[in-house]
Amino acid sequence: MFIRDKKELTPGSQLLLFLMDVAYIGGRIHSFTRTSGLVYPEYTAYIAKRRFDSLLSKYKQKGSLRYEYKEGKRIVRLTKKGQLEALAVKMRTRVSPKVWDGKWRLVIFDIPEDTRLIRRQLRNLLKQIGFKALQASVYINPYPLSQEGVDYLRKTKLIRYIRMLRVDKVDNQKDLLKAFKLKRWK
Repeated sequence: MFIRDKKELTPGSQLLLFLMDVAYIGGRIHSFTRTSGLVYPEYTAYIAKRRFDSLLSKYKQKGSLRYEYKEGKRIVRLTKKGQLEALAVKMRTRVSPKVWDGKWRLVIFDIPEDTRLIRRQLRNLLKQIGFKALQASVYINPYPLSQEGVDYLRKTKLIRYIRMLRVDKVDNQKDLLKAFKLKRWK
């Protein structure tokens, strides 16, 4: 049984958690947990804490965070790798402005052949943040790259391979307007 603080739970809750442990081992936890959260609300908090601890452990193993202990309390700190991952997530979740200013943003890169993995990662990153490929190393977007994106490129030192341009006009832009679901700019 993996209950941490038995004193905080009622005897019925302790029994329920024990049965849930057994059900988990047997692979039947899903239907059991739905009803138990309603009957024993403290179970929901218990499971949330376990999931959070499991997530922290996963990221610690990946090297994205580390633990420090101060005055008997555990403090979670991001490593450099974790800071880069957090910046990348922040960059990907940025919301584009609702109004287009009529200018296109181009990202052009030239990454040496011996670092093709980096080139592939950059292409994937640009696609994830909404850029579309014009050519193999030319990507376009109607909205500017976020400050988080620029910071990420600087910290990963990819910026040295990249040129960013703001362009007023692109020939044959009907397909681009359609791809980005934009109205014609006048």
